[in-house]
Amino acid sequence: MNAAELTVAMLDAKRELDEAHEEHRRCAIAAAVADRAFRLAKATAVLASSGTVQQRDAHMEQATADLRYEAKLADDLLTSALEAIRSRRQVISALQSLAAAQREEAHLARYMDRELDSA
Repeated sequence: MNAAELTVAMLDAKRELDEAHEEHRRCAIAAAVADRAFRLAKATAVLASSGTVQQRDAHMEQATADLRYEAKLADDLLTSALEAIRSRRQVISALQSLAAAQREEAHLARYMDRELDSA
């Protein structure tokens, strides 16, 4: 990979990281909204029911099952978006390591050329 290709790859990786951060932000908002809806529905269902504790819990579970599913899914998508950010950071780190290696090779080549010229 030459310097120009490395530059393009690093810019692409940066763009992908920015997109991953935006997706994470969107997922965080969605997770918060879903969690709030679930908690409000749960509280409403418990207050609206009567009977034994088990009956009230059963009513609450029945009334909030879909919202609990949506909240769990939103939370899992948030975790997935965070993992995507971490993955893209590792790509950038690998590209930075390649750039450092190329820089050192270029430095060594200049040094070796000077040593050969002086001999």
